[in-house]
Amino acid sequence: MQGVFKLYGIRSHAAKNNIAQMQKEDKVLWYSSSQGKKVFGIMKVSSKPYTDTTSSNAWLAIDFKPVTTFSIAVTLDRLNKNV
Repeated sequence: MQGVFKLYGIRSHAAKNNIAQMQKEDKVLWYSSSQGKKVFGIMKVSSKPYTDTTSSNAWLAIDFKPVTTFSIAVTLDRLNKNV
């Protein structure tokens, strides 16, 4: 995966609070709950959080750049077992 991944449309207060704390260059897991609850790789925060223009409320958006894409996605169950 290349380019910039724009995360917007998130309507979870917990996610909003996490996004608000992110800083440029932070590394994060590329996780999707809609694709089988799996981690697909590692991304780097490439922007400060900004106002999500898809909402009339105070939701946040943020941009990421991919660092590493895993050849095999790691399931959430597997991560939890190794904690």
